Amino acid sequence: MRNLRTTACGLIAALLFAACGNATSNMGFAVPAGYQSKFNLFGSEMWIRGQADHPDMLMLMTIPKKFDIGTTGKDFNFDSMPGQSVKNARLTEHKKIVMCGNQPAFEAKAVGTSDATKATGKNGAEDIDMILTGWGNNTYMVMYAHPHSTPADPASEAALMTLCPKTP
Repeated sequence: MRNLRTTACGLIAALLFAACGNATSNMGFAVPAGYQSKFNLFGSEMWIRGQADHPDMLMLMTIPKKFDIGTTGKDFNFDSMPGQSVKNARLTEHKKIVMCGNQPAFEAKAVGTSDATKATGKNGAEDIDMILTGWGNNTYMVMYAHPHSTPADPASEAALMTLCPKTP
């Protein structure tokens, strides 16, 4: 989990000065009960729950780049993300979806391994679910990661689909 978190943080660092504001300021993203906010900085937010050495994690990032569903599925791979810690992650599923009524999005599932959790004596495998979509000139990526040894939390998986613009 730590390796995948490190990668997510690496992506955030790469975007640190490019994105500004609160990632959910214009979005209706709903975080399930039990999660605690770990940071909210420069267009990125992260929430964690569970044991410190092997928690569930939700992350939302605003990327200041126009979303293009036509190229996202072809271009997306973990090896191209900043940080070498995801070299062991692999996509298990990916597809184009529609959410929020008629908004095109890209949904992906991946499996990875975390050396940090292996060091604690726990199975280091983890599952990741993510959605990328966009509004205006921004792309939004929301991710749910949890230990592979535990079942996915239905409320956390459902939260990914709440990434919709706020309605006035």
